[in-house]
Amino acid sequence: VSLSCEVQGNSAGWRVVRNSERGILSECNTDWGKQQGSSCNVLLIPSDSGVYWCESGSGEHSNAVNITVHVGAVILESPALPVTERDSVTLRCRYQETTSDLTAVFYKDGTFIRTETTGEMTIPAVSKSDEGLYKCYNSKGDSPESWMTVTGENMTNFDIQIIWFFFTLLSVRRYIHNNLKNSLERPKPRKKPREEPGYEGWPVLHWLCRGGDYDRTWPRSSNVHK
Repeated sequence: VSLSCEVQGNSAGWRVVRNSERGILSECNTDWGKQQGSSCNVLLIPSDSGVYWCESGSGEHSNAVNITVHVGAVILESPALPVTERDSVTLRCRYQETTSDLTAVFYKDGTFIRTETTGEMTIPAVSKSDEGLYKCYNSKGDSPESWMTVTGENMTNFDIQIIWFFFTLLSVRRYIHNNLKNSLERPKPRKKPREEPGYEGWPVLHWLCRGGDYDRTWPRSSNVHK
């Protein structure tokens, strides 16, 4: 296999690094592989199984790829990199000595999924629940397990517009709610109390209270009332 560090602009200074299943961290062109520019060519043997990635001199690194070297004749071809939700994914149960399709049985996390006469199984739109360990079995043997990672769906411009619409709608609703709440809680202006009539408008009552004769010339000042 050939592992390449693809960098936008300039890939110089990048190198392929791996962490083998034995826990040994090493670079290409040391005790394994042959470096050619930013690529590393490897003639794989079982001890080459491990995690591979690219590193730069400044410490930057790429995504990691898990490579499993199987000594048997049957392997399960599955995505090495994470797949996105709603992507279509095809898993192939391949026998190395023939290109013809063999009926294969597929498993996930040790549980039977289904049997396919074409030797491949397609998941039209993967979801997070499809993440896990897959393996297959045909008349030539069974494959090692391969882990498939499923990441969240990437947001499209349409999704962003919908989210922005609902955010705006929520803001308007909150504004209207607060204004309505303030208007309901604002104290209502008190009506001006009706002025009770004084003695000025009630000369007969004044006459009866004082026990005197009714005098139409009675002064109508408030001092007299007091």
